[in-house]
Amino acid sequence: MTDPFDINAHPPCLINISTGMHATREVQDSLLSTVNEGENMSRKFVNSGFSVGSFEYPEIAKVVSDQEVVECLELFSTQEEADTRMILQALHYYYKKMSSLALNPIQIFSQGAEEEKAETARLSSFVGAIAIGDLVKSTLGPKGMDKILQSGEGIQVTNDGATILKSIGVDLPAAKVLVDISKVQDDEVGDGTTSVVVFACELLKEAEQLISQKIHPQTIISGWRLATDEARKALTEFARDHGKDEKKFKKDLMNIARTTLSSKILTQYKDHFSNLCVDAVLRLKGSGNLDAIQLIKILGGGLQDSYLDEGFLLEKKIGVGQPKRLENCKILVANTPMDSDKIKIFGSKVKGRCCF
Repeated sequence: MTDPFDINAHPPCLINISTGMHATREVQDSLLSTVNEGENMSRKFVNSGFSVGSFEYPEIAKVVSDQEVVECLELFSTQEEADTRMILQALHYYYKKMSSLALNPIQIFSQGAEEEKAETARLSSFVGAIAIGDLVKSTLGPKGMDKILQSGEGIQVTNDGATILKSIGVDLPAAKVLVDISKVQDDEVGDGTTSVVVFACELLKEAEQLISQKIHPQTIISGWRLATDEARKALTEFARDHGKDEKKFKKDLMNIARTTLSSKILTQYKDHFSNLCVDAVLRLKGSGNLDAIQLIKILGGGLQDSYLDEGFLLEKKIGVGQPKRLENCKILVANTPMDSDKIKIFGSKVKGRCCF
């Protein structure tokens, strides 16, 4: 039989116990049976039912003092209750063992890692997300300011929210969510990257005030979902489809392009570039394959010199002595490089023997 006083021989067993009341005979038998089973002790969950102010796991760090055990043992002075005395003493060892473990918790995080809970974690998320919104808020709108981004690759001047957020390092999970929102907006729509981040931050500010009023986060989320449904209904109701009217459809595209370019560096030439962009997109005839539109950047001239040409433009230099203009010529399209090979041979030597 396993020694009931050797607490290391018994796996942990959750037992509520305290002083002040006698255990029933049924409970005593159950406890005694548990101790006698030895290694099977971990399979039994015993609720003693005779606790007054008993403490529960994980508050098991409270140490049962020797005096409390002595008082418990004095309650069972008869020979009939000798088994219960043994059980109480075994439980005393058990709680001391658990107390030492609780006072010296096992390290489960890596060195230097920090854990945040409850209000601290929520406040940290709010602060990190709002900081991201404040970073790009100054670039929003026609009067938005540009930002200078300096990195190892050089200096970049932009007011595009997605470009700015891609260039910064973010550690807080809530802030990373806003960065991901901006990336998705850029991939799916191509514009509104700053607006979506600022809008999300304003929602978080309102949520912080509601939570401070003891409103549950799930209640706030449910309200936002209802608001989303109502906003979608309103937008669908006011939307107009001009796809069948070519003039109105092109006018809508021009207005969208102008709005997008109003906050960019091209704002002074937004009418010129809006025409270029709309004409290029209409030539796709609804295919949506933007890879068919190639942009070639050439140094010199001004922005107003940009033009749209239907066909193929090759960014190559004309060779020395080659004509710069040909008319009514035949064109060969090949999938191999047509550059002249430059082979340099400096000399060679041949050594050998002849045997007769």
